[in-house]
This record gives sequence, structure tokens and C-alpha cells, in this order.
Amino acid sequence: MSGATSRRALLRRRTFLGYLGQSVGSRTAGTVVGLCLVWFVYAATGSAVAVGIVAVAQSIATLIATLPAGSIVDRYDRRTILVLAHAVRGLGVALLAVLAILSGFQLGGLVLLAVAISASTELFRSSTHALLPDLVPGEQLPDANGIDRAATSIVGALASALAGAFILALGVAAGFTFAAAAYLFAMALSILWIPRGAPAGPAAGAARGPGLAGMVRDLRTAGRWLIGSTGLFQLSLSATVFNFLVTASFSYLVVYVVSGARAGPLFFGIVLAGLAAGDVLGSLAVGRVRALRSAGKVWVLGAGLAAGVLILGLGLRPAPAFIAVDLALFGGISGFAGNVWLTSAQNLVPREMRGRYFAIDGWLSFVSGPPAIAVGALLIARIGVVPEFVLVGALLVVAGAGFYALPKLRDLDGRSPDVRPIPGSAPTGSPDGR
Repeated sequence: MSGATSRRALLRRRTFLGYLGQSVGSRTAGTVVGLCLVWFVYAATGSAVAVGIVAVAQSIATLIATLPAGSIVDRYDRRTILVLAHAVRGLGVALLAVLAILSGFQLGGLVLLAVAISASTELFRSSTHALLPDLVPGEQLPDANGIDRAATSIVGALASALAGAFILALGVAAGFTFAAAAYLFAMALSILWIPRGAPAGPAAGAARGPGLAGMVRDLRTAGRWLIGSTGLFQLSLSATVFNFLVTASFSYLVVYVVSGARAGPLFFGIVLAGLAAGDVLGSLAVGRVRALRSAGKVWVLGAGLAAGVLILGLGLRPAPAFIAVDLALFGGISGFAGNVWLTSAQNLVPREMRGRYFAIDGWLSFVSGPPAIAVGALLIARIGVVPEFVLVGALLVVAGAGFYALPKLRDLDGRSPDVRPIPGSAPTGSPDGR
């Protein structure tokens, strides 16, 4: 089936449209809430400390909730978990709207609501990644991921502008109300268009032990399985390293554009648009080529070596025309490699363990984020932003070359799952883990 035919078939599939619609609704609501919340706190208090308190509380909630969320997603019906995540976030944002309407700003209550929203977002993230392979045929999974990534990227950019319009024209209460409605829309689509299924695995729920002790056993089992799956484990480690280095540089892209390239906000907006457009096109291109059979090579050469060369190029040649082309290419490579990584993980991880895998991966990415930002700031303070991009780009090239030297990762086939039985559970029922 050609790429265009596959995408048309997906867009005629009710279950995929339900998945895509709830994903777009969630991304829209999350973007609007994020911007309105920061504005609400700062406008009410005039305190950067108050903004920081809310941000830290959200980060702690994410850190604590990520791993348990993966175990929950693997124990119960994923459609039900998805609906619950939308419902909790919608209710939390609706209460934020009430606070804004009544001008009843209370930092403690707002922190509690922000924590609930952040924690339930982890349920949403793990459940969506784990659920999609059950909704579409295996050969259409790359296109499904590409369409979803492209749609949410576009909507995310538009939602940022929409949030600004709400704040300026109608106030944050209107923004919160809109976001609550978007979560309600996502919940309705999840109920009406995504079928309810069985728990993820034959050993789901109480059979693996109740409460926190059972969840800890779940995560230990997943960790042992992942370490034993050498190629996939190396893929996850490389993703953590690559993300660390990219975050250390791209967190300060605005500093690079203004101080390094001597350009203004208009140019910054242009290059961000080019970066996003490249990501969309790269994500959609995966379904047109046979990239999954060489998933390890594609990932390491794209997200590692090629990305490192492009970041290095930004440091060596901070000229506007070069930057625009470079970042568009970076977006394309990132979108392509990111889709290959996600689809490969969905194929290779057994159905009953996808939630825990994506929770572990998300936890690693989250934990590495703040240190990467701190390292980037320290490097810029010591050597300057342009040399920092040179150094990070060179390190990313070296890291990519190092991971490419690992044969299990280099030869990883993203189409063929590892069907070794998971301790404490029955083997998967089909060769593709679904």
C-alpha cells in the first residue's frame, strides 16, 4: 500500500479518527492551559517566585506519577485510562476557570490543581503511546504515528497563538474554559470512537499483586525485560543521551538567534516555523520508505550523527540564511527519526508491557531535562552561546558514532518484536506483540 493510500485509509478509519481527534484536543488544551496558567499566576501575584513554585510542583508531580502511570496503563483497559485522564484534566482546568472568574486566587489551591493536571497527563501520555498499535493495522502504524505527530505539532503552534489571543481579548478565564471544553471533546471522542478493550495483559490487575508493592513488581519486571532486550535497551539509552545534548543547546535557541546570529524576533519566528514544518514533513515521510527494517541505523545516524552535524553547523556558521536551512533540515531529520523510534518501540515491546516501557522512557527523558538545561546555561556563561553549540554538536557526533558501533543497536529491526516471554506472564499471542 502506497503512503498516500495508507494515509487515506487511516483517515477513513473511525477508531483512528477518534484517536487523532482526542490527541489533537488534548494538545490544544494542554498548550492553552500552560500559557494561561503562567500568565494567571504572574498577573495575580507579580512574583516570579510564585510562578516557580507552580512549575516546581508540576515537575515533582510528573516525576512521581510517571512510573506508576505505566503500571496502571498495563493493568487496566487503556481506553478507560485515557477517558479518566481527560476527565481529571478537564475538571481541574474547569476549576481553574472558576478561580479566575471569581478572582479568588489562592496559590495553595492552584498548586493542587496544577499537580492533579500534571499527574493525569502522565496517564494520558503512556496510554496513548501504548494504545495506538491496537487501533490500526501494523503496516499502517508508521503513517498513523506520522499523522498524529504532524497534526499535534501544527495544532500546538496554533494553540500558542490562540492562548495569547484569549489572554489579550477575553482573559485567562476564557482560556481555561476553552481548554476544559477541549478536554471534554477529547473525552467524548475517546468514549464514542475508540473501542473498549481487555486489560493489556493476561496477568493484568490483581493477579500481579495489589497496591504499590504490585506496581513496584511490575516496574522491576519491565526493567529486567528491557535490560535483557539489548538492542531496544541501547535504543532507549541513546535516546536519553541524544535528548540531553539537544536540550542543552536548543533550550537556548532564542539566545543563539539574538546574540549569536544578531537577528530579531521576526527571524526567530521564521526559523521556528521552518523547524516545525521540517518535523511535520519528516514524520509523514516514514510511511513512504522502508525505514523500520533499519531502525537502529536510521535512529543513530539521524538523531545522533546528522543532528550533531547540524548543531555543529549552527555554531560554525551563525549566518541567518544558513540557520534557516539548517534548522529546517534539523526538523525534518528529528521528525523522521522520532517517528522511527516511536513506531519501533510500539512494535518491539509486547502489548502487555507498552505502558511501563513508555513510562520508563518518559521518566528518563524528564530526569535528564533539568540537568541538561543547567549544563547549557553553565556552558553559555563560561564560553558563550555560539561555542556552546559547537561543543554540543561535536559531542552529539561523538555520541552518535559511539552508539553506531554497538551491533545490537545498529542492526535493530523495528518491524520484528522480541517475543521472549516476560517473567510472570503468558507469552504474547501473536508475532507482532498485539
